[in-house]
Amino acid sequence: SWLMPFGVFAVLTLMYSYSFMLLPSVCCLLSAAAASASLFLLAIRKRGHVWLPLGAGCLLASLAGSVAGLYIYDQYACFPAFYENSRIYTNVVPSQPSGAVADAGKITFSTETSVDTNHSVGFVSEQGQTYCVAPVRDKSNAGLIEFWAVGMGCCDSLGGFACDQSTDTSARAGIRVFDNSGFFYDSRKDFYMKARKKAEAAFGFVSAELPMYVRWVREDNLDMLSDQYRTKAFGVVFLFLVFYLAASAGLAMATYSPRKGARNLVG
Repeated sequence: SWLMPFGVFAVLTLMYSYSFMLLPSVCCLLSAAAASASLFLLAIRKRGHVWLPLGAGCLLASLAGSVAGLYIYDQYACFPAFYENSRIYTNVVPSQPSGAVADAGKITFSTETSVDTNHSVGFVSEQGQTYCVAPVRDKSNAGLIEFWAVGMGCCDSLGGFACDQSTDTSARAGIRVFDNSGFFYDSRKDFYMKARKKAEAAFGFVSAELPMYVRWVREDNLDMLSDQYRTKAFGVVFLFLVFYLAASAGLAMATYSPRKGARNLVG
């Protein structure tokens, strides 16, 4: 009776993780169908001893699988799809409006572009995480900053920006930081915005109202974030499935009791 709830959990976790972007209504319908079937099993629990634990287990699996899958999608699995569906731009000048490359996922900048690591700031969130930003500029030193290099835990309060490959003089590329839905946590982009405003106040910068935030890398490393998110999504899915399988089996063993007829037969 514990394999069926695990199957429900596994199907919903995988569906939400990898199909919610394209088929959100199908995912919701599957959750509703699984929950309805579970309630039906609970309603007929008096017809046999197996229906109560099976119905309760499937109902719990319906809720847990939906939440777990939505979490994985929101935190990890959505991002590789974002990068696959976005455009790649080359030879972008950092002073040009970021809106001109609004559909970009990966950008290669002009040869004179670099990260101004001396004018970076770190913003510390309530959870103690440091969000770092530094302006992306070229020798023209244009007054309006359109692009910001960002990272986490890789800078000082003022200056000392060493995120990703920003200290590599051959690095000229940026991976756009996409916004997730924020179902479970505030988006990192919200904290990067707060860090940017701190930089504007600290150094007197003037930034575009809607600048683009990028992770600074070499051109041959533009798939870094997509690969990282894909690996993390797979790893978290695997851990959730193993944990739920072990928990389901353990609970079934702990609550198992032979029927009276079976006991009498053994005796």
